[in-house]
Amino acid sequence: MRILSKLLILTVSLFLIAILIVYEARSGNLDIEIKYLVEYYLQLKQIDGKVNNLTIKNDQITIDSIVVNKNNTKFTLDNITINYSLDLNYKKSKIIADVKIDKIIGQNFHSDEFLNAKMNFLYNHHLIARKSNIQLHLNNILYNDFSNNILFKDGKASIACFFSSKKSNYYIDIIFDKNVNFSLQSSIDDNATLLTAKIKNMPVIIYKPIYYLYPKNDFLIFCNDFIKSGSVEFSEFNMNISKKDIEENNYNKENINGFGKINNLKLLYNANFPPLTNMQIDFSQKGLVSEFVINQANSTDILISNGLIYMDWKGQENTKLFITAKAQGPIKGLTDFIIMDVQNNLRQSSIDLTKFTGDANIDITIEIPLKPGSKDIYDINAYIPNTGISMFTNKIILKRADVFGKYNGDSLEITGKGQINEFDSEINFIQNFVDKKEFNHKLNITANLKNKINTNHKKIGFLTLLDGNSKLDFEYININHVGMIKANSDLKNLDLYFDKLGIHKEKGQKANFTMSGILESPVKGNIKFNINGSNNLKIDGSLDVNSDITKIILNNINYNQTKLVSNIVMKKDALDIMIKGEILDLSNATMFEFLEKERDSGTTKMQVIVNEVKLKNDIQLDNFKLDFACNNVKCYFGRIDANIGSKNLVLKLIEEDKNLEKWVLTSSNAGAFLQGLDAYKNMRAGNLLLILETSRKEISPGEIIPIMNGSFKFDHFVLRNSSFFTKLVSFVSLPGFINLFSGNKDIIFSSMDGNFSFQNGVLNVSHSQATGPFFDFFLSGNIDTVSRTIDMKGNVKPALYGVSTVVSSIPLIGRIFMGDKKNLGIISAPYKIKESY
Repeated sequence: MRILSKLLILTVSLFLIAILIVYEARSGNLDIEIKYLVEYYLQLKQIDGKVNNLTIKNDQITIDSIVVNKNNTKFTLDNITINYSLDLNYKKSKIIADVKIDKIIGQNFHSDEFLNAKMNFLYNHHLIARKSNIQLHLNNILYNDFSNNILFKDGKASIACFFSSKKSNYYIDIIFDKNVNFSLQSSIDDNATLLTAKIKNMPVIIYKPIYYLYPKNDFLIFCNDFIKSGSVEFSEFNMNISKKDIEENNYNKENINGFGKINNLKLLYNANFPPLTNMQIDFSQKGLVSEFVINQANSTDILISNGLIYMDWKGQENTKLFITAKAQGPIKGLTDFIIMDVQNNLRQSSIDLTKFTGDANIDITIEIPLKPGSKDIYDINAYIPNTGISMFTNKIILKRADVFGKYNGDSLEITGKGQINEFDSEINFIQNFVDKKEFNHKLNITANLKNKINTNHKKIGFLTLLDGNSKLDFEYININHVGMIKANSDLKNLDLYFDKLGIHKEKGQKANFTMSGILESPVKGNIKFNINGSNNLKIDGSLDVNSDITKIILNNINYNQTKLVSNIVMKKDALDIMIKGEILDLSNATMFEFLEKERDSGTTKMQVIVNEVKLKNDIQLDNFKLDFACNNVKCYFGRIDANIGSKNLVLKLIEEDKNLEKWVLTSSNAGAFLQGLDAYKNMRAGNLLLILETSRKEISPGEIIPIMNGSFKFDHFVLRNSSFFTKLVSFVSLPGFINLFSGNKDIIFSSMDGNFSFQNGVLNVSHSQATGPFFDFFLSGNIDTVSRTIDMKGNVKPALYGVSTVVSSIPLIGRIFMGDKKNLGIISAPYKIKESY
């Protein structure tokens, strides 16, 4: 009301001065002087005004326009006509001014036209009685708020004010349309202040024109800084304050009260944080205490309910806004409370909090002092079930985690339990926003390296966890944008396997892992690591991370007799591995690991040059050389050369297309090769031709590459002490044959060939046959390498030291005795073997 009074008194005073002066200069000779006098008066009131073409004639003043600028707000009054009269009757002396303004245009500091109206203004002032009344009418009101898309046309407003030395009365009615209106009645005297106001569907930012004129008013500053949009669906406000109440500072719900409902309010409580939007609020005023019950609101995608905004107005310097609420929504909404500079800093460390998945349940408590420059106090707690996040360029992946977040304005702390890289883990992350002396941010992870035997093996890089349990402690601290990493673990209780190196650290054997390093950024730094343990276990080296290239230098790869060094270069789409050394001990290796697919993207190149490769059963490869090049779909080059005893071994890729790779393996010492792989121990000598068609396109990393089609051929080999073949001949009951065979420990075969496939751990022999001087046999069936079971069937025919050749050469007799492909014959016996191995 004081603001409105000042506006009216300023306007009236302006015209009173003009009237009094003009009354003394009715001849019109002082038009210019009076124009300057009016402009000077406006300057005294700190208003930049320009009066255009002021003319005085008789009892009328006409002005083409008055342009007023105050605080970058411009009002233009066009076609002003003032009819006045002065009655100097002693007791009834009065001044009357009837003002008509064809158009009032208001423009804000953006030059946007927010007001356009026509005004009639009647001023009546009794000089001796010292009382006045004002009747003001605005018609054809156009109100426009571009920023909030609010437009009213053809509005009306009437203001009636009555002033005396003892009492003032105000009556205000604003009607934009039948559903948007505002009314106020007020009475002020020496004893009390009475006020009643009612609002219906009025925009909350209707205060803007007054703020444009008085931008330093505390209450208007609060409104402009915090309240951005919304409408008052209905409201009623009552005030009845006595002089005694004011003297005793007694403001309570009996003398000040109000209630109402606000829809779609937009509250910007902090310029760094997202606003509260779509607020549906029931509010009440009790004394100077304002309570806003938030039925519903949004902070980005977070839905807020059961909220309360509490304010006890004590002036802007001493008033605080208290906000409490419950919220639920995507966890990303919680990160919106973290200023963007801090989030960018975290992203530089490859920690993007906006990548958190899942929904959060949030308790919000915010204390906002309205004093400029004051610090907000936050107590925001969030519970996020079943969430996840990827950090450090996907090196650390958190899944299925229950996380608790706490934000107090000074720091953000996130704690929780979940799975990190498939291991049960605990996580603790702290980001300091204010006091960064100790660290900018810190991440601690305790991972439970645990696996049970006979379950799916878990991998950590080139390590496979077979069994056991241990703790890995990891810490990353960022100080002044430089990250320091350290990690350690006691590996004693773990059963570990180092892929492709045949290093098997068994459970119970002592071993320790340590790592430390400095990262200038997630893409630049140096990390050193070390594994030491029993059986000469020593693996140490460093990672040099620079932009999109990571170089791994392994200075020592030692275990039992293994003694190697390695250089590995990792790029986004390429992995180059070079291994050199004296001895690679694979005597304890799991041979199927060499059939595993390593990566699902990019190319992989590997070169190995080793003097000796020790296989199982004391078999050794000399001068071993390996050279492979593969992408995620297929290998396009591959070769292995080695000596096995005095013989040779060659594996090479001879053909590849978009689906299959064709490999050929030849060895002139087949028996030793099979013994070295621990595939079969009873073969001696022999030549081997193995042809494999493989496909890696449809499988995932860590899975065994299937052999779609395979064929093998052995020539001139000997089987020694073979219980399997002893069982075969036992199916044949010719007199004396078993005695003859069992007395000979070596079984000679001239050839053996067959076809097979290998998928999902099952070797399927579709057809195989062998020819020898003692007997021939056919077989087919499966060997399950997972359950280690054999399920074979076929038939066996004794050779009878050449008799079978003679008999079989006689067409009819040979068919009866020896059989053919469809018939077994009377001296060819079927067999079936199903057992574990």
